Amino acid sequence: MRFYLFLFILCVFTQTVMAQQPKKRGNDKKDTEELSLENDTLPNMEYRLVSDSIRRAEFLADRKQKTEKKKRKYKKIYFGIKTRVLSIRREGGDNVIDIAQFIAPTFLINDVYQQDVYYYDKKTRKIKHEPYYTLAAKLKKGLDMYLLHGKYERIKNGYTEWEGYYYKGLTHDTWKNFDKANILMEKLTYHMGYSEEARITYYDEADKKIKEVMPVEHKLLHGDYYRFHENGAIAETGEYANNEKVGIWTEFYENRQKKKQTQFTPQGNWDTPVEAYLMMEWDKYGKVVFDYQKNKKK
Repeated sequence: MRFYLFLFILCVFTQTVMAQQPKKRGNDKKDTEELSLENDTLPNMEYRLVSDSIRRAEFLADRKQKTEKKKRKYKKIYFGIKTRVLSIRREGGDNVIDIAQFIAPTFLINDVYQQDVYYYDKKTRKIKHEPYYTLAAKLKKGLDMYLLHGKYERIKNGYTEWEGYYYKGLTHDTWKNFDKANILMEKLTYHMGYSEEARITYYDEADKKIKEVMPVEHKLLHGDYYRFHENGAIAETGEYANNEKVGIWTEFYENRQKKKQTQFTPQGNWDTPVEAYLMMEWDKYGKVVFDYQKNKKK
């Protein structure tokens, strides 16, 4: 009798234990999942977010660098002439760098009507510009220089302020001016040194002897004005700003000797605008026949 009672108790105990085991396993599994969620899932997710952010930042920086390199890539040949590139850091407070392509001075165009020929002076290490006849005279005296030819870019404090092109020392093609936010502020088009909008008149029907160059930008008289003698020498030059003559205007004799200088004051610079007045006058031999400053003292 006791043996059967022992077997009954043993069966009940075994069933109870077996009934509890699945529930325990479930709790163990839940605990394991919670532990895995706390110790594995969240840290991995955070790591992936940070890692993705770093990779994206590196990607954007790399793309920006490649874009800048591509943007500042200069073609070696411009209008069939092989060029080289120079970089010049300007002196002064602003961080300004000029990047320009250049060629030998032998490519200088023999044309007296060129008034702004841009070149790099190797001695002073600066970019300069002068009329053709002045530059030609300096070359004969041994000026060591390069003609600007091809793309030009001025970088100011890290951003492109100006970009354009030169053709054998002359402003050519499209020129653009940008602000710090890389927004286009001005766009101009030139052809062989003169604005594409400029109004040019000639002495001859073949349009070879220039008589007058009226500078026009955005439908306004703006820029350098030139009037020539029939022999090609400058007769008069000055500057327009928004349809008004400004600064000093100079007239010349046919032998390139100065004739007179007149001072113009733009409207609105002072409360009471000053009328144009004669500053200096010379005869054909260079002798002064009138001096405003001396006459004023008298």
